Amino acid sequence: LAASGLAWFNQTFGTAFTQQEILAQVGLDQEAISNIAREAARGIFGIALSVLGGIFGLFTFGLIAFYLSADGPRVRKYVARMLPPQSQAVFMNVWDTTADKTGRYVAARAVLAAINSFFSGIVFAVIGLPYWLPLALWTGIVAQFVPTIGTYISIILPVIVGLLSGNPWLGLIVLIYALIYQQIENLTIEPKISAKAVDVHPAYGFVSVLLGAALFGVAGALLAVPVGAMILALVQTYVKRHDLIDGLDLPDDVVDPAG
Repeated sequence: LAASGLAWFNQTFGTAFTQQEILAQVGLDQEAISNIAREAARGIFGIALSVLGGIFGLFTFGLIAFYLSADGPRVRKYVARMLPPQSQAVFMNVWDTTADKTGRYVAARAVLAAINSFFSGIVFAVIGLPYWLPLALWTGIVAQFVPTIGTYISIILPVIVGLLSGNPWLGLIVLIYALIYQQIENLTIEPKISAKAVDVHPAYGFVSVLLGAALFGVAGALLAVPVGAMILALVQTYVKRHDLIDGLDLPDDVVDPAG
């Protein structure tokens, strides 16, 4: 990668720098280079573990969702029969609410992944990035279904491909596009789609993801929004609300978690 970038720089600007000259100018010896390489390897290893953890969490989530969709009605009845009659209606409501919120959440992430892949594919194809189609699909899927860090690790592979393509400018263009698109998605696309899907305020969903990731890791982050939406729906259903006494009216701009 370094040799490729240096060759491109020399060819573009008519220079004749060598790696040895550059290292001598910045005061790096063989030991310093080895230390940097070790630190970089540790960072790459950590990222790889995070990616594998995210993929495993996604696979686990998909497997659970598949079995629940296949045997859901039978399991629902089986568990309900073990409960006393007065608790069966509550359990049924909890089950149905959970299934509905989870399905809506997965559908929302799939829509966001499709939008991300679509625009990424257009940009990658226009700039001539090699393997633009699989890279666009990778970017969309990983960004939406690997929680917390998916947004960042999804763009690493396309950037590396761009840097190694013989024209390092492609990697820079991909990085700039990813930063711009992520801001647009975070501010406009994602809040609207997620809020409509699970019917919760975006701030409530964000806090749910942070708590889920802190308590249960990747699986907790994946399930945080639908579980949080389920809890909110149950609270709204079973917790009785009372009118405030005079003088305790809240301001109109207080955020309602239900959006």
